[in-house]
Amino acid sequence: MVNNKQNILLIIIIVLAAWNIFTTSKIKTDVKAYKEKIESLQTEIDSAQAVNKGIDVKIDSVKGN
Repeated sequence: MVNNKQNILLIIIIVLAAWNIFTTSKIKTDVKAYKEKIESLQTEIDSAQAVNKGIDVKIDSVKGN
């Protein structure tokens, strides 16, 4: 009786492990969307850096006066 319970438990564990492996292998990432988001963020960063440079120039001119 104990052997049967152990076998059933082992079978359940094997089935759950196999089900987990097969269902997680279907996960796919959308690399193209990530790259597009990175590009848009890089554009925003470049814009912010350009604004910062303009502000730095103004600060330098105010300090010079």
